[in-house]
Amino acid sequence: MNDVRQATAPGLRKKRAPRRALERYAAIAILFLSEVLVAAGAGFAVSLWALPAAYRERGYNAVGGEWFLILAVAAIAYHIYHNWLFKQLEEPQKKEDLP
Repeated sequence: MNDVRQATAPGLRKKRAPRRALERYAAIAILFLSEVLVAAGAGFAVSLWALPAAYRERGYNAVGGEWFLILAVAAIAYHIYHNWLFKQLEEPQKKEDLP
């Protein structure tokens, strides 16, 4: 038999493909940033209407329900985009499983 094993010191392991791990973490970070940007964009779009409307109603700047509305729209946009994005990522795997 020509089975040759490399000698390693006890307790030391061979490094596992660090590039693959880095690519995976980079992909996760990019997906998360895209989700946050979509949510921030939706919140910003609502704030362009809600903040001036609240100011016109009150006559002064204050923190009120319009901030809850902005936060709720951002959270809903994040949720919708997150579900859509991961559904798109899972679809190619489902197509491959079909006979």
